[in-house]
Amino acid sequence: MKLDWDLLRSVLRMAEQCEGGCPLVCTATVYTAPHYKLNWRDTKYGFGTVCEHMLLLGDAGLAVVRDLGMGGDGPVGAVLERVTMRGHEFLAVSRHEGTWSDAKRLAETIGFGVQPLVDVLGARAELELERLAPFAPERRAAHKLEAR
Repeated sequence: MKLDWDLLRSVLRMAEQCEGGCPLVCTATVYTAPHYKLNWRDTKYGFGTVCEHMLLLGDAGLAVVRDLGMGGDGPVGAVLERVTMRGHEFLAVSRHEGTWSDAKRLAETIGFGVQPLVDVLGARAELELERLAPFAPERRAAHKLEAR
């Protein structure tokens, strides 16, 4: 299975949208509990790929994820129990589509993990903030001192 950054972000966004929090459940079986079901059939991905990416979110510390185990035909499912603080930070810095596309392209070209991707996204966000508000009140004093 190839890592798909867009799928990771998409699953995390779905979990963030769950009213009252998670869990977000992905299973191939009929699921009638009062949790949020991730309908993997609505995606371009197969069930196993979606489950594996949910588990990767847990591996990366972006969410607390529980593996529902393996059956005779493959994975039974996964439960995203909650988005972690690191996951919320990842979502915050990846909201701008242009910034996301640039950082994702860099990650795919160079081949690095989640934390460097978050760092790149954060750096891009800081540059954008500097461009939009170069002299915010707390920076004006520092700018005046540097000009002397």
